[in-house]
Amino acid sequence: MVLLALGVGAAAQAATFTSSSLVTINEPGAAPNKASLYPTTINVSTVITSASSVTITLNGLSHARPIDLDMILVSPAGRSIKFLSDVGGSSSSGTVTLTFDDNASSTIPSNVMFSGTYRPSVDFTSETLPSPAPFSTTGTTMSTFSGYDPNGLWRLYISDDTIGSTGSLNGWSLTINASPANDNLASAAVLASALITGTNIGATSEIGEPRGVGIARASVWWDWTAPSTADFVFETSATSIDTVLGIYTGSSVGALTQVAFNDDRAAVGGPSGLILSATSGTVYHIQVDGYGSADVGTFDLTVSVPTTPTVTSPTTASGTVGTAMTYQITASNYPTSYSASGLPPGFTVNTTTGAISGTPTAAGTFVVTIGAANSAGNGPGSVTLTIGLSPPTITSSASAAGALGAAFSYDITATNTPTGFAAGSLPPGLSVNTATGRISGTPTKSGTWTSGIFATNTGGTASKALTITVGGAPVAAASSSDDSGSCGLGSGLGVLLLAFLMRTRVSRR
Repeated sequence: MVLLALGVGAAAQAATFTSSSLVTINEPGAAPNKASLYPTTINVSTVITSASSVTITLNGLSHARPIDLDMILVSPAGRSIKFLSDVGGSSSSGTVTLTFDDNASSTIPSNVMFSGTYRPSVDFTSETLPSPAPFSTTGTTMSTFSGYDPNGLWRLYISDDTIGSTGSLNGWSLTINASPANDNLASAAVLASALITGTNIGATSEIGEPRGVGIARASVWWDWTAPSTADFVFETSATSIDTVLGIYTGSSVGALTQVAFNDDRAAVGGPSGLILSATSGTVYHIQVDGYGSADVGTFDLTVSVPTTPTVTSPTTASGTVGTAMTYQITASNYPTSYSASGLPPGFTVNTTTGAISGTPTAAGTFVVTIGAANSAGNGPGSVTLTIGLSPPTITSSASAAGALGAAFSYDITATNTPTGFAAGSLPPGLSVNTATGRISGTPTKSGTWTSGIFATNTGGTASKALTITVGGAPVAAASSSDDSGSCGLGSGLGVLLLAFLMRTRVSRR
């Protein structure tokens, strides 16, 4: 009995075919002995015409001496390999299930046999099987069958090369992974509807095939003829793989020109989408690939007319005078151009990418009208850009000098338009004008002071140490009775003269 299970996908490229026939191994007679079914067969009938890979599974295999077993698989195309011979040891295997796959990590050990997946396992290649098994095989790996038509009768030959030990096989199966019908550019499918389901399971890459990004090389192709000169949207969807989408013109795989490309239309690692400015009657080659080696599976491919973009970028942004910044306009529905008006001084917009960038030269709040457009219309939006000042930097000298009792003046200067000033620990007699930043007054005490000076704007406050030195001895105030050294009665000399005159007057008496 033969059971068929087809894989998913419109070009559906995975198929498993199973035979449940019981095979007895080592019938009476001289060695090597043929199995009871020689060969045991599976008939493959599917829509695919080229296998990309084939695996074989032996279900419920048992034998007293596995090392005596020899097996050859022959395809409908006449391709053949010996995949099991003289391995597994001389002790009973019990009942095992074995799968043979070129991608397996190891072969069956020579001394023991366990269930698992193995590469073809042959210790002695020179042994032959009884006729009608092929005397020699065409390959040593399962890839021997790749690239050939898998349809038709597959034959499994089993023999036992020693008398005395028996075994059985409770059925076997073939899994055929086939290249999609549109694996190559020359066999591209025609994209004739707005939505198709495709697959890159089993897909390969041609020599010279263009590649946008990624490492997968598991591409499939469609040809699409533009019905008019207009914009059209192409998207992949309904998939769990990271797709890559490219559109090309040209006559052969080695002479293609890329006209549109996209990796991720939204979230990184997801489906793809792009907008194509098509010319009526032109044939475009559409390539769908996976980004990584694990990105194989099914997907939907759609073609549609554009819809008006919707702006999705943030509605607020902020920056600082003198510091470069960028704001990116983003929008859905594949915009092809962008616009912005009411930009702060120092900004420009890239109408192709939607990047608003520049170095602000003035502070303030600016409401900017933005837009994202395609052939369906313009999607409006707005963003409020708040541009602040950078904190001041004090530029005035770090030292100043004055004289005791003499008028003093020092101006705090700073960049970025300060709106207020302050100073602390000033010498006695001095004060600061918090609006202008001028420190002034008449020092009343000599000495050296380290004062803190400050300049403030909306961006912050700057500070700096200012050393103020006040020199000179104290200046005494002149008395109103001081005759500045004259001989008046108020002077020292006048006092002495008066005492002398009084003394002379007394002595005459």
